[in-house]
Amino acid sequence: MPVISKTSKFSLLEMKQHHNLHMFLSIAIAVGLFTVLVSSLTYLKQPAGFTLNGQWEILHNGKQQTVAIPYYQPIGEEGVYTYRKQFGFVEADTLVISDLSAYGYQISLNGTMIKKLNDEETKTANIWNRTLMVVFDSALLKNQNSLEIQIYTVSDHGINTLPYLAYQKDVLDRVAISHYLENDVYLFSIGASVTLAFVLFALGLGIPEKKGFHYSFALGMVFVGVYLLDYPYRIYSGNPTVFLIFKKIIFSSLYFSGLMLLQGVEYYLYGKKRFSKGFRWIVGIIIGTFIFLPDFNIVRNFNGMALFVLFTMVLFATVQIYLKRDSAFIFAATILALCAINDMLKVIFALNFIYMIRFGIIITVLSIGFLLVEFFRNTYGSLMIANGKAMRDPLTGAFNRNVLEKIQPGTSDILVLLDFDDFKMINDIYGHAEGDWVLTTFTQKALELLRVEDMLIRIGGDEFLIVMKNCSETTAIARVEKIRQMMTQTVERYDFSFSYGHCSLQNGMTDAFSTSDERLYRMKNARKQKDCSLEQKGEGD
Repeated sequence: MPVISKTSKFSLLEMKQHHNLHMFLSIAIAVGLFTVLVSSLTYLKQPAGFTLNGQWEILHNGKQQTVAIPYYQPIGEEGVYTYRKQFGFVEADTLVISDLSAYGYQISLNGTMIKKLNDEETKTANIWNRTLMVVFDSALLKNQNSLEIQIYTVSDHGINTLPYLAYQKDVLDRVAISHYLENDVYLFSIGASVTLAFVLFALGLGIPEKKGFHYSFALGMVFVGVYLLDYPYRIYSGNPTVFLIFKKIIFSSLYFSGLMLLQGVEYYLYGKKRFSKGFRWIVGIIIGTFIFLPDFNIVRNFNGMALFVLFTMVLFATVQIYLKRDSAFIFAATILALCAINDMLKVIFALNFIYMIRFGIIITVLSIGFLLVEFFRNTYGSLMIANGKAMRDPLTGAFNRNVLEKIQPGTSDILVLLDFDDFKMINDIYGHAEGDWVLTTFTQKALELLRVEDMLIRIGGDEFLIVMKNCSETTAIARVEKIRQMMTQTVERYDFSFSYGHCSLQNGMTDAFSTSDERLYRMKNARKQKDCSLEQKGEGD
């Protein structure tokens, strides 16, 4: 049975504590961000001027009813509904209305039309997610005033937040921020989704063993991008037939994206599909139903019921991430789950909450983008480490011959080829440990004298190659001789020396290597002849 040391136990404990801390911080930041986002959106929709609260009248087909704003009514049919509000004297030049449930409208103040979008025949605008800022002539206001908002609808009508009157200069910043969150952020997210989809498809092709995860999320990003087209402001979405087809595609994309999210999470956590197997049949039935439904109101009502399937898929994905304690997705999963719960409560209890699932989807897209960046950073780091190990001699730390093909020689560079003298004798007499010490000591001394841009390469045994960048031959020789001097002073047990040859790299690596090799052996032979002469002279004496 393997024995785990106390140090290893402490290390494992520290890793577990660090993982738990990371999980806790991710969840805390997700909850904090969700709270700030909801609070900010709620604040932006609060009246910042003279509030048109109290009783409003609604007129339709000669009938009249009195309601309080916020008010929303699904009707399941086309129609024109006129909201009327009487109010007293106020100083203002701007009307602000958020979350108007309509597909076209006409706004009149004291009988004068101040804003109109479409009519009864072209009521396919996408304005439900838009804060309307209507600027008018302040001279239109009187002591007693009447505001009429005529809503053109195909399925529902309502004013979901309190309208108010103010001066444009006082509300312009607030409305501009609202427009950014209601429109621009979706355009950015659509672009990010499509870009991430291409990246994920490419990763699926490049990393076959992870293709299930990459392809699932790639398809999910495509469908997310399509679904988010339902949020930006549009003055017209085509004739009724085109509008119906567009809405079917939008709603279908929402369920496809949820299925692909669940499937991608399961591939990531388990390497296979689990619950997504069953959900794909349910989603298939939902999409098939959308295709054959003949009327937008029926499509819309069916979508309201089918949303529970989407919420369930989101929660299944979140629960699996929590059970696996996966820190990579815990932040996005928490945000998405909170948004799904918020919207589920809104649908079930008809609460006046802000729909948040769209922001959960956006944050999920951005989180996946950050995860990809982190993946590439870690992969690059691993490759750099592996590449560094592949390029380095494990004994000396100098480069090895694998780096030769990476060298890009300059015409002013110098190549030096160097070989130890009688290195075999050092190993035979003093042992291989001594030989290793000589090799590592030489490398250390050489690197001390060489510059950062120079390269020291061990090409085999006791043979080294030095590339000196932007260096003259005189300077190169001086540096090599300095290395020899330092080694002679360091090695005291015996006479240490080496031979070398040098050449300019102006004619390329092959030519320089050949010339240096010839000069090296010329120097080595000269030293051997000199040693022989000294021995013969000693014998003669």
